[in-house]
Amino acid sequence: MKKQSFLGILITILYCLSFGQVILAAEKIPIEYQVNTNDEFPNANEFYKTLNSKVYQEPKNATYEIRKKTTFKNVINEEHNFYKNVGREKEEMSLYSPAIHPDRQVYFLGYAHTKGKKHYTKFVVLDAKTKDTLYGGETMEVPKFETFPF
Repeated sequence: MKKQSFLGILITILYCLSFGQVILAAEKIPIEYQVNTNDEFPNANEFYKTLNSKVYQEPKNATYEIRKKTTFKNVINEEHNFYKNVGREKEEMSLYSPAIHPDRQVYFLGYAHTKGKKHYTKFVVLDAKTKDTLYGGETMEVPKFETFPF
């Protein structure tokens, strides 16, 4: 009995120590995308015109488009508003990256369109300085039949 208790305590201590190492390692991650609030960047429409179409391109028949310059800390709000405006539910979540400063300027670009009975949405968050893709999402929905078609 004493051996089992001692073994349980030892495992608990080792687990806590290893978890502490993970936390300490995460705190040492360098910020790759530093704050850039003092830098000037073009408005979102001008930025969009400079993008490679392989990175992001809005379809000509989009029913909803958004192009906005914001900060990384506001991306979740922009995503929430985007899904609200296209009539979709999105569960609440938070977005955090130790490599991206919360005040880093980014562009939030998104669209929704319908092709046949399929509804598409896509958004992307691009770094204002490097044009790197930092975050994004894409969905395709097919409406459910209310009754069976046969």
